[in-house]
Amino acid sequence: MSIDLLNQAAHNGDLEQVIKYVESGININEPDDYGMTPLMWATMGGRESVVKYIISKNVRLAITRWKLNAQKGVDSKEDQDTDEDTDYDSLSVEGKLKVKEEENTRLKRRIADLETQLMELKRDAMNSLY
Repeated sequence: MSIDLLNQAAHNGDLEQVIKYVESGININEPDDYGMTPLMWATMGGRESVVKYIISKNVRLAITRWKLNAQKGVDSKEDQDTDEDTDYDSLSVEGKLKVKEEENTRLKRRIADLETQLMELKRDAMNSLY
């Protein structure tokens, strides 16, 4: 099994498959060819239950090469750094902590937004019944 299968399941919100792939040993922190992790795909897909599950598995909430290069304005994979962790590893302890805190804050905000959307959908569903 590959990281691509896990990422697809995460993006589609298929929690059962995500659990199966994680329990089979696929590295939940491994980025795909686009530098995206299962957590990123689940978040991008708005899959709250998958995001919560992945976070519960002690996923690494570190900045990725893809994000660092996006901040530098590097678009193509060919122009990206060859060493995935060079930029992150060169940060001070304080810098790494800040990156992790920012990522954690973004994820918490996204979860809160998804919870709000879910509440609105439930409200709309209840209103449509009456």
